[in-house]
Amino acid sequence: MKKSRLFSQLAGITLIALVAVSCKKEAVEPGLDLDNRQASIAAPSPVIANLTYHVVNLKLGTFVVPPATPQTSYFNLETFGNSSNEVAPTTAPATVAAISFSGNSNSFIKPINGYKLGYVDATFGSVTGSSNVTWISTVTHPTGFGYETSTSSGWYSYTGSPARVATPIEDRTIMISNADETVMYKIKITSIYKDNDFSNPYDTTKIPYLTFDYEKL
Repeated sequence: MKKSRLFSQLAGITLIALVAVSCKKEAVEPGLDLDNRQASIAAPSPVIANLTYHVVNLKLGTFVVPPATPQTSYFNLETFGNSSNEVAPTTAPATVAAISFSGNSNSFIKPINGYKLGYVDATFGSVTGSSNVTWISTVTHPTGFGYETSTSSGWYSYTGSPARVATPIEDRTIMISNADETVMYKIKITSIYKDNDFSNPYDTTKIPYLTFDYEKL
């Protein structure tokens, strides 16, 4: 079981800093060393269905003091480059399956290019399709899928001041799909803090860096 915790303490502001411990992945493509978080395959390469990809420290812009937000970043789900220390582009890819990151510390996720986003309360490894998925609306989630409130679902919970502790919702898997659900990806975010290092919550150079698993179904 994965256990994750996000700590945020910055005087007078909200700083989201998610930390996690990730389990080893069993599905390993030749040339893709998931345990060492490195990709030796040619980059970028088309994503192979039913193979879990592990992305580490994807840099999502530069931290800015809330309520200001970082520049929106994007990730193309259809191709895979290096698994660690990449910088997410700030220009949206056209036509392909992709997601954007925006809002506070770029922790809010949105699908683009006609894709939709949902979630299922099941472990990442157990999700194999669209069964029991709750698809979210841009009306109810205009800023994207971020922290959960009493009236809005999200991928992590947030306690607010004074503790400012946020925790990913256990066994909640994010789903990205085209309109007719013939192309589908599942995602599990495990960290938005560089190297999962939360020893100094005031170090804003450690955020936002995204670590997550994803898989094409």
